[in-house]
Amino acid sequence: MKTSILSPNLSGDVSVVDCGVTNLATYVNERTEHSATIWDYTFHSKNWQQYLKEKYYADQPDVIGITFTTLYKNYIEDSIAYIRGNLSKDIPIVVGGVHPTLHPEDGFMEGVNVVVVGEGEPAYHELLDAIEGGNDFDSIKGIWYRKGDDLVSTPPRGWIADINDLPTPNYDLWDDI
Repeated sequence: MKTSILSPNLSGDVSVVDCGVTNLATYVNERTEHSATIWDYTFHSKNWQQYLKEKYYADQPDVIGITFTTLYKNYIEDSIAYIRGNLSKDIPIVVGGVHPTLHPEDGFMEGVNVVVVGEGEPAYHELLDAIEGGNDFDSIKGIWYRKGDDLVSTPPRGWIADINDLPTPNYDLWDDI
């Protein structure tokens, strides 16, 4: 399965390289049978819709992940609206990061299917496996998801015990750094 992970930085702050996005994409590429690319708006703030469209058609992901920090909430909402209105009404969209870890219900913006709470690497791996296999999400710890009209939250996932168990982040996954 192919996933693309979006860092929706439209702030103009070029000093922001999201370590969590890098860690997640590296983990997917090195520890799972899935593949991940990173999409980043940092140097595309004036043409982010065109950038997003080009990346979507070039990478053809099966799932889109979006990192959610509080400061980028409007950018995330705009991105999801653009994806749903112009690229795909059906592609699963998964939101994770600091904000939804603290306030999972805020992650359920219009168009979001799943919110990852806490450590994203193992949860995202299991989520990709479940989507690929057509399985339900009930056994995946650390997520909230829609099941019909209901929001379902699974039990929390523990923290990664030893950060050294994660692969070394691959910053080559970023196009512009």
